[in-house]
Amino acid sequence: MDAIEHQLITALQKRSMTHVLQDLKCSKCGGIKDTNMSKYCKCGSNFTLTAPAAEFAEKMRTFRNIAKHYKMNLLQDIVNWIIQDNPV
Repeated sequence: MDAIEHQLITALQKRSMTHVLQDLKCSKCGGIKDTNMSKYCKCGSNFTLTAPAAEFAEKMRTFRNIAKHYKMNLLQDIVNWIIQDNPV
């Protein structure tokens, strides 16, 4: 069971890292944000996440439910920590 839990933790960490490091795109023209300092796109619109936050939240709930069902305490602690630091 420990090996499965560690594989799930690895998958969880990859999913979290992908969410945190994703590109931002323009909500109007769809262009990808290419500078760190710009608050708005060149077309004047706001930037949004490439992958919706709701999708990330659903994946976190899935990991949390698996951890609770199979009593994987370490996985559950990590999921709770990620959710706490990335409220969605």
